[in-house]
Amino acid sequence: ALLLISAIVVLATLSALIILPFEQGVNSNINNFFDAFWWAFVTITTIGYGDLYPTTIGGRLVAGFITIIGTILFSTLTAYLASFIIRTRSSQERRNRHNILAKERKILDELNILEKKINIINDKIPEKVDEK
Repeated sequence: ALLLISAIVVLATLSALIILPFEQGVNSNINNFFDAFWWAFVTITTIGYGDLYPTTIGGRLVAGFITIIGTILFSTLTAYLASFIIRTRSSQERRNRHNILAKERKILDELNILEKKINIINDKIPEKVDEK
């Protein structure tokens, strides 16, 4: 997850550096690195507020590219997090099943011991013979 988050930050930084020469001075929306970084981050995360947007052909090509890459990165991050949650739950469920099985085995062992004791007691009791 940390690697994916780092990739998102690096992509936003590189995208800001790439788009800035296209838009600076031409686009009143993106005038400095911080505007470019904000635009890149919002575009990568597919939020797209619309407060900043490219107007040049080069800027729009960069936007299309990072939108696709951002979608891939966030899809991967989401899949990773979902997988982590499922693995954690599965691990807990396995531990719970193991604990339940151990308790069931203990109960069965105790029942077997009780059954043997009952059989011993029954063997000691003389059988009544019906007298008629």
